[in-house]
Amino acid sequence: MKRKTRIERVYNEDTGWFETREVELNSYSFTDDDRIMIVREYMESGLPAEEIIKKYYISSRTVLFSWMDKFLNEKDLLSLPPEDQNRDDMAKTTNEQLKEKDAEIKRLRKALE
Repeated sequence: MKRKTRIERVYNEDTGWFETREVELNSYSFTDDDRIMIVREYMESGLPAEEIIKKYYISSRTVLFSWMDKFLNEKDLLSLPPEDQNRDDMAKTTNEQLKEKDAEIKRLRKALE
């Protein structure tokens, strides 16, 4: 993160001339690496968006979420667990549960007969 600056012309009374000087502003410019780091921290830390925004002097939630949209969709930059993997795990659990319930139903039917 690099703090944004502005060039100002200021009158120097000693010399009687105007001088230029660089003045730091209260905002930052972010590189893509900075943005990725911030999005990764937000995703992994579980901190509220407001805390991340205050910590890094981001202008708004919209900016943070637009970075998330950009970098979470680029699979090379930030990786989340693949959705198919989660579905497979859920499908296995569901199939196992169905088999157990079928076995329980069969057992109960035998008991009723």
